Amino acid sequence: METLGQYNIIQELQELNDNLSFWLTENNDGQTFEVLTIAKNPNFDRLIDRLILNEIRPLINKEIAGFQKIIETGFDIENQVYFIVYENFGGQPLNEVYENANILSLKEIAKGLDDLKKDNRQTYIISPKYISVNTNGTAKVRFIGLFEFFKFENLLETEFLSPNVVEWLNDTKKPRPNFQDDIYSLVKTFEQYIQDTYNSENNVISEILKKSLCVKRTERFSKYHKFVELLEQIPFTQKQTFKTNSQIVRVKTQPQYEQDIQELINSMNENVWFLVENKLSDRKEQITGQFSTNTWNGRFFIDEQGYIFIPFNGCRSVKNDRMIKNGNSFLSQFSFSQSTANFNCLSFFKGKFNEQNRLAEFNKMKKQSVKLWQTLLDKEREYIEETAFKAKFKSRETTTNGSNIKFQLIEVSDKSWVRLKELKNEGVILFIDDQKIGKILDFHPKENFITIKDAFCNIDEISESGELIEDVRQETSPFKKQVEACKKFEKTDVVNPALCSILATPETTAMPNNSYLQTWEFENFRDEVFNSNLKNDDTQREAVLEALHHKPVYLIQGPPGAGKITVIVELIRQLIKRQKDVKILVTSQSNLAVDNVLEKLDEINQKEEADLLFMRLASENTLEKENIRTTILPHMFENKLKNWVTETEQRAKNYFSEHFSTQQKHKNLIEFYDFYSLLDKENDWNKFNNRLRMSQNYLKQLFENAKDFKEVKKIFEKELGSEFLKLKNIQRDWFAFLGGVTVEDGKDRKKSMLNNGSTEIDFLTAMMLQTNIMGATCIHIASSKYSKVNFRFDYVIMDESSKASPAETLVPINMGQNIILLGDHNQLPPVVTREEAVKKNVKTELEDNGLDFEKAFGESLFEKLIKAFEADESKQNYIKMLDIQYRMPKQVGSLISKYFYDSKLKNPETSIIPDYDKQKHHELTLKKDT
Repeated sequence: METLGQYNIIQELQELNDNLSFWLTENNDGQTFEVLTIAKNPNFDRLIDRLILNEIRPLINKEIAGFQKIIETGFDIENQVYFIVYENFGGQPLNEVYENANILSLKEIAKGLDDLKKDNRQTYIISPKYISVNTNGTAKVRFIGLFEFFKFENLLETEFLSPNVVEWLNDTKKPRPNFQDDIYSLVKTFEQYIQDTYNSENNVISEILKKSLCVKRTERFSKYHKFVELLEQIPFTQKQTFKTNSQIVRVKTQPQYEQDIQELINSMNENVWFLVENKLSDRKEQITGQFSTNTWNGRFFIDEQGYIFIPFNGCRSVKNDRMIKNGNSFLSQFSFSQSTANFNCLSFFKGKFNEQNRLAEFNKMKKQSVKLWQTLLDKEREYIEETAFKAKFKSRETTTNGSNIKFQLIEVSDKSWVRLKELKNEGVILFIDDQKIGKILDFHPKENFITIKDAFCNIDEISESGELIEDVRQETSPFKKQVEACKKFEKTDVVNPALCSILATPETTAMPNNSYLQTWEFENFRDEVFNSNLKNDDTQREAVLEALHHKPVYLIQGPPGAGKITVIVELIRQLIKRQKDVKILVTSQSNLAVDNVLEKLDEINQKEEADLLFMRLASENTLEKENIRTTILPHMFENKLKNWVTETEQRAKNYFSEHFSTQQKHKNLIEFYDFYSLLDKENDWNKFNNRLRMSQNYLKQLFENAKDFKEVKKIFEKELGSEFLKLKNIQRDWFAFLGGVTVEDGKDRKKSMLNNGSTEIDFLTAMMLQTNIMGATCIHIASSKYSKVNFRFDYVIMDESSKASPAETLVPINMGQNIILLGDHNQLPPVVTREEAVKKNVKTELEDNGLDFEKAFGESLFEKLIKAFEADESKQNYIKMLDIQYRMPKQVGSLISKYFYDSKLKNPETSIIPDYDKQKHHELTLKKDT
């Protein structure tokens, strides 16, 4: 192998077995990564798919103390291997560089294990062969989430596994490994180092070794915090050597402290974190900031001569955890000395300083934008809540028919009576607190009462006085979801944090260095497209190819009839072709736009017998209003599961019919066996006989001499066969299990759940995790009904994004690793509030009476990005305009092209569509046919 996806192989680091290899690779930007490859093999493909889905992908780009960070996963079609990309921090297996071990590494791994346990994740590959240590002594556990696969491949180092885990390897019916076994393996791995470095008679050391390595699991540490607390009491022994091949930076201090600072410098050579500030120092205008080692912290200054100045009298002999946890701090890879130096660090810290200033500017602009968006959303929500119908009542009574309830109201305004009339005509249900009351039958302003028709509750369930309200939660929910999305964006709490800076400051943020597409790649792609129509449309074909490679943001401008849906469908098929477990969200502001794409996928599945797995998500209100096309209804979230259960049961029944045709003829006997199988064999003998007495004669004859259930069982086995009965019992249990997949058990869970290794999930969630394509509006995808799913999409494809407000767009964007936005800013912009009261409240909140609403809120995120990208040559390859329209007569197309698209929009060539004019003939008499 020479390449893996976008990574070029430098060398093979380790061949674990015939199926697994570990590589050092480099991307096109020159960054190095370590990559584990797993050969595709039908014997374990399903296991790998499950582990990647549930154990690997949720941890991508997460910083976990003591664990090697996962960058991405993929499948290389050419080499037929799965691959997992990890950070490269220059480490080697611990068993090869045992002299680099230190207690700090053990502590970091323990903290990481503790954090993972809090997320209900445990059982890792912990042994010297699979822990990587660099020359700085930093150790990280490799191959997180692959414990089960390494077990399958017999790659676990059993001498570092606890005794009960070794037993479990031989008999999986034994209790599964847990976090106590992780502690055992960790201490066992570092046991020799601890014994060589510390006095084993020390109480702390003795307790750690004894309690961690107990043979009985129940006698080991029951919680991580006690284990971690003991580890923190172990002192770190200093190493006086520099890191191998490191750049050495000179450190200076005040002359009177030159001897005192040496201890601090020694600790810097273990680990030191720097936090560069975005302002220069006051007196000398030097780059400055804070630093912390494991035992010291203070301030530093970068001199123009390229050394670090540390005022020792201002330092404290304690670690600054708060500074280290700051998202902008970084761990240095330098060595430090008062005398020896081979590296001028000024340029390096200038780069960090400029980065901080860009970040500060980004944060400032981001906060301003987010505040603007949030203010409008809050005021929209408040306006709806304030104008909603509310009326206090002082009494209630049932009417003559007994099902209607009459409420005597207090001081209702004329405006409220007008609103009440609208609610009656719309059939809106009124509430008291969170309780449904019913629809309005009648109301009388003069007599101040309202009658509710066919109330949902009894009069005794309603308080004697209270307030009738119009429930507007459905109307305010979209605004709340958008506000939540804004807050997550502001905190960079999103799947791909790199998107935040690109979206907030597209004018100044540099795009990642993606691989450059060669000319031959564009030419070859013509033969790779699924839809042959793309062979004749260069911009459609190029848009698909570029969207596959230009990450994490790609914009496609689609004028009317230019084929946005065609491009989306082709893009989806190409993504699945390249990565079979890819997760794609197809979204838009409207249900119609989502259904347009899914309908095309459904047509392809039927015509080409493709297997494009998709699921439609929508609210009950959307379904009630029939806003989902009937062809899409079978693919709805809930319908998918119901259909699967029905089909699964039918397949089981068909199996019995095919394999037990003889037994199936004994219908009455089988029904009698179903009854028998549910009986309590200790206490239900009388029930059995009572049922037998009412049964057919041939059943009575079969069992008339049976004296107990043992003899009954033998008769069933003789007549139906033991294999049939065994499978019948399994079928019964399976049907019972399937019957519980949609049944709530009152504990925020379904009656039947699946265990995916580390957590319990319901069937609907499992189906969603196994589905490539989700379709939902940009607001509905954030519905609380999917709170347990934790959506993380490889690609978010949003159609009509030029119609959506920035906040609406953020809702799905926050869930995506890569974003593809399609729209046309020359068409309809986002709808800005028409309510003058809302505009007034926004201006008051922002203290800006001159605020131009159209300018501030009328620009979509799509338009903002496409304008910024068009103005920057380095970003122009991240946008594509589809330049052939297929919808309008040529005259109309030419007119629109001239006035809206700078004459760039073309009509189809007659050589491609010879009868286009006939197809689109408008049947109008024109003065000029131009």
